[in-house]
Amino acid sequence: MALLLFFAAFLLAAVPPAAGQRKGFLSIDCGLEADSGAYTDIDRGIFYVPDGPYVDAGENHEVAADLKEGHIRPDLTIRSFPSGMRNCYTLPTDAGSKYLVRVVAVYGNYDGKNNSVGLQFNLHIGTNYWDTVQPGRRPVYEALFVAWGSWAPVCLVNTGQGTPFASSVELRPLGSELYPAVMANQSIRLYTRHNLGSTTAHVTRYPNDPFDRYWWHQDTNNPMWENLTTTSINIKLESSFEVPAAILKDAVQVAGNGTILNIKWQDNTGRQFAVFLHFADFQDSQFNVTLAATAESVLPPMLNAYEIYTLIVHDTPTTFQQDVDAIWAIKVEYGIKKNWMGDPCFPSQFKWDGVECRNTTDNILRVISIDLSNSNLHGVISSNFTLLTALEYLNLSGNQLNGPIPDSLCKLNEGSLVFSYGSNGDVCNKTNLPRSKKRAATLAISIAAPVLVVVSLFITYLIWRAKGRSNSALVTLLVFRYTR
Repeated sequence: MALLLFFAAFLLAAVPPAAGQRKGFLSIDCGLEADSGAYTDIDRGIFYVPDGPYVDAGENHEVAADLKEGHIRPDLTIRSFPSGMRNCYTLPTDAGSKYLVRVVAVYGNYDGKNNSVGLQFNLHIGTNYWDTVQPGRRPVYEALFVAWGSWAPVCLVNTGQGTPFASSVELRPLGSELYPAVMANQSIRLYTRHNLGSTTAHVTRYPNDPFDRYWWHQDTNNPMWENLTTTSINIKLESSFEVPAAILKDAVQVAGNGTILNIKWQDNTGRQFAVFLHFADFQDSQFNVTLAATAESVLPPMLNAYEIYTLIVHDTPTTFQQDVDAIWAIKVEYGIKKNWMGDPCFPSQFKWDGVECRNTTDNILRVISIDLSNSNLHGVISSNFTLLTALEYLNLSGNQLNGPIPDSLCKLNEGSLVFSYGSNGDVCNKTNLPRSKKRAATLAISIAAPVLVVVSLFITYLIWRAKGRSNSALVTLLVFRYTR
C-alpha cells in the first residue's frame, strides 16, 4: 500500500486542481517546456500541464510557424521519440474505473521534412495494440478501457515508418454505467463519432459534453437528407451513453418521401465493429423511427448522432499487477531511466533492460530477476524489493547503497537471507556484514565508497605494512541466496 500511495502522489503532484473543469481530467501538452508552466484553455476551461512528469524520453518541438494558424494551443508543441522502439506516457488511474484516453498527433511539419503522408506508427495501451497513427489522414485517436491498476501506460511504438510523436495525451474518467461494452477484458477504439444536422461548429466537445468526447459534425449537404434542429429540448439522458443535449438538439431525416436513411463508412476486413445510434424525438408526433421506416411510421427515419467503435483484443500476456506496482515504485524511488516504461515484461521485444520474467498461468508474467548493477543508485536498499514475491535474483552491485538489508527481504520465498563474500558471515538486516550459508535465489549488492585521497593514502599505507600478504578485494561483492 505504501508504494501505491508513493507512486500515485508522484504523478498527481504534477496535476494541481483546476477550477472550471470536470474532476479527474488529465490533459498533457506534449513537448511543452517545464518552465512554460501549466495553463488553462480559456475556450473550454481545460487545464493543460507539461508532459515531463509522465514520460522519460523524447525531444520537444514546435509545429512550423506558417502552420500554427487555426490550431489550438496544445497542438502547437510536439514531443517526438527518435530513440527507442517503445516510448510510453504513464497515466494515473484507479483500478476498476472506466476511462477515455485520447492521443492527438498534429504533424505540422515540425521536423521540416513535409513527410506526413508516409508517416505512421502504432499505439499500445498496456500490452495491447490500440491503433495505427497516420497523421496525414487523421490526428485524433481515442480508446475506452477499464483501468487494471494505479497507472496505465500509453505507448508509441516505432514500426520503421517514421518517428513517433504526440501533440497531447488526455485522460477522461467515465461513469461506470457508460458504454457497457467496455469491460476489464475488453476495450474499444473509436472509429468515428458524428453529430448530424448541425450547421455550426466543426466539432463539439467539453464543456458541452461533460466527458469531453469529440463529436465531429458530419457534412449534411446531402440531397437525400433534411436538417432538423430545436432550441428547446428537455431530454432525459440515457445512462449508457449520456449523449449531451447539445448533440441531441440536431438531427437529420430522410428528405421527401424517402424511407431509408443510409450511413456509410469504409469497412476494414478483420475488424469487429460496435455501432451506437442515438435518437431523440423532439417533434410533436407519435411515431416509430428506424433506419428503414416501417409501414406504421408517420414521419421518415431520423438520426441525431452515431458512434462507431472497433474492439481492442486482449490476447497478450501481462505482468502480475503487484510486481508491476513494486518495480514502478523502485523505478521512481531511484530515478531509473533506461527503457523502463510500459509493461516490464511484455511485449518481449520491449522487455525492460535487466529484467527477466517467467510466464506462470493465465498469461500472467512474474518478475523473477532484476539486474541493476552499475546503475548509479544511491540511498538505502528499497523495501519495495520485498514485494516482488517471485524474485529469484537481484543484482545491485556497483552502486552506492547503504543501510541495513530489509528484514522481510531475507524471508522472501520462505527462506532466510544468507551472505557470502569471501568470508562466511550472516548479514541479514545488519549494516556490518557477518557470515552466512548457501541458499537458492541470488541477490548481489556491491557497497562502493567514493574514492577520496585520504582513503587512498591509508590503503596504500596498509598495503605497504602488509608487504607480501594478500588483501581482500577493495570493492566487496555481497551475495545473498535463498532456499526454497
